[in-house]
Amino acid sequence: MKVDDAVANAFLREGTTDVFGLLGDSQMKWWAAMSAAGTRMIDARDEGAALAMADGWARATGKVGVCSVTHGPGVSRLATSLIMGARYRVPLVVHCGTTGLNRDNAMQFLDQGPLVNATGAGYIEVQRPDYAESAVRQAFYRARKEGRPIVLSIPIDVATQECNTSGETYVSSVQMFPGQQRIRPDVDQLEAAANIIAACRKPIILVGRGAMDSSTLPVIERLGERKIGRAHV
Repeated sequence: MKVDDAVANAFLREGTTDVFGLLGDSQMKWWAAMSAAGTRMIDARDEGAALAMADGWARATGKVGVCSVTHGPGVSRLATSLIMGARYRVPLVVHCGTTGLNRDNAMQFLDQGPLVNATGAGYIEVQRPDYAESAVRQAFYRARKEGRPIVLSIPIDVATQECNTSGETYVSSVQMFPGQQRIRPDVDQLEAAANIIAACRKPIILVGRGAMDSSTLPVIERLGERKIGRAHV
């Protein structure tokens, strides 16, 4: 199986149902494989806008948003949206290409890693065919674990090579790492915060994006009802 097909299969196994992007020469075969599998491919007119769309989709669904752009200028136009995704801790995976090895004189060449890292996002490059599936798994795991965009880059000359693939038996990042470690807050600080709330006459409960989780709203309501009789969310 070609690397592009193996990567597409891995994205599907990770649960990808929607891809926002702008098609270019470096991801044509991957794009075709994803589309043939029934994935909804939302074509944008600007790479930054495509990532912003994936960002909004991820916030609305609570899943990892997926974007796909070509190499070089396609990646450079992501910069502002990568910054926003990193600062707002949105789990995103960006699939893109990279100019082939020793092609520094190519028109679309860009040293993509330093640019992506400067935005606060993460960068993974597949430098050998047999790393392709592991790279996809790592990208999705890190996007969720680190709460930021992870750019997964496939060099053009690697994408067309044959690779060993697990295919139908691919183990997704969710299966391999099913739970996330929860950090317990400092008990003394938690009690201090509770005492401050208890002493307030008219507290205002201001919640963040986590309130979209169905398990969070009842907790917020209980807090409001305990203090003022009813919750204002």
